[in-house]
Amino acid sequence: MTSYSWLVQVCTSWYKPILLIILEQTYFEMADREQIYLRQCRHLIESRLAWGSAEEWTNQDFLRLSELIFDETSVNLSITTLKRLWGKVKYNSQPNVSTLNVLARFAGYPHWRAFKMANAAATEEPKSLPFDVQEKPSSSFPNNFHIASFTHVQDRKVILRSFTIALILLLVGCTLIGFMFSITAHQKSLATLDQQTYSFSAKPITTGVPNTIIFDYDTSTAPSDSIAIQLSRNSEQKAKVSSKDHRYTSMYYYPGVYHARLLVDNEVVGQQAFLINTRGWLAMVEHEPVPFYFEEDIFRQGSMRIPWETLQDSAFNTPANTPWVSYYNVGNFEELYSDDFVLETELKSDFKQGDAVCQDSSLVILYDNAPPLTIPLTIPGCLAKLDKHLKTQEMPGDNVNLLAFGVNFSDWVKIKCEASTQQFRL
Repeated sequence: MTSYSWLVQVCTSWYKPILLIILEQTYFEMADREQIYLRQCRHLIESRLAWGSAEEWTNQDFLRLSELIFDETSVNLSITTLKRLWGKVKYNSQPNVSTLNVLARFAGYPHWRAFKMANAAATEEPKSLPFDVQEKPSSSFPNNFHIASFTHVQDRKVILRSFTIALILLLVGCTLIGFMFSITAHQKSLATLDQQTYSFSAKPITTGVPNTIIFDYDTSTAPSDSIAIQLSRNSEQKAKVSSKDHRYTSMYYYPGVYHARLLVDNEVVGQQAFLINTRGWLAMVEHEPVPFYFEEDIFRQGSMRIPWETLQDSAFNTPANTPWVSYYNVGNFEELYSDDFVLETELKSDFKQGDAVCQDSSLVILYDNAPPLTIPLTIPGCLAKLDKHLKTQEMPGDNVNLLAFGVNFSDWVKIKCEASTQQFRL
């Protein structure tokens, strides 16, 4: 083995672990620095609220904080999210940028990047290399490598020249690799910086339905005028907007949790979740684009019901198209969490004419940060229809017994949903 080939092998083998150490330390330093910024932001908010030590905050305090943040930023941060930010709930991942942006806005800054820039001096620490540059191995060569003694000065010059060339080539290679990493990091930094130049918010103007959502946005720095707002989780529901404008309004006729996105050249540069609630229980006949709301009292003899005579009076009823009746109760249920709750109810359907022969019914549970869970029910003879509903929610309908979803709607059907220990039981 020549001195050149050995040197490349040894230096390359040293370079890889050194590079890995540098990358790992850089990641942990960034994570630690983010935690320092997060603690500063929490302390700033605690000082502003003047509610005492956060260690003594109750669930009601976090609920009140969630309401204050929504009033000021038009963004709903759930109690669970706030507890995670304050370390009340164990959560190993780092908060996402959108959540940190909301927290920074409530603390008085336009976004998270601005907060970090304003508080950078408080987080500066002495920097050190991942290894001591003064420490050197006792020998630059392995034990089984020997260099013969040369008596001629010319031979030493050849060895020195080979060593020098090999070292230069190695340094050039390391420089090129470092340059590639630098370019990639710079591009990612520019992409992140570009997203920070956009702003996006969504806020309902009233309570209940129908409701109007005001979208405020700023895409004045966009590279093109291909701007759109995705109005819900459905990617087909988009509205084209102009980078010259800063506000867009949209009507919403159904209650629920909506997730809107701001798109520039089909890339997501901002997203907001908002809640359209109901004033207690609301009954409606679903119809596009505008449903039929029932304003009269729907509570009769201890249950909610809409008589068939009332449905016949609605403009959407036809003999071949039975109207789909829904009962909604949407709002912030405070201490109710998706991993620990029990829901019990009874339902009954005495109409089975026309296309309602299967008496299809469903119970839908809405979550603020996940797709809704739909529990479909039908008569036993129509069970094959439920396979599609279950597969949509990643439930293997072909491999499970569907008999429990086939019921006799002539009697009251009792339903109990229980969530605990990350398991859902129906």
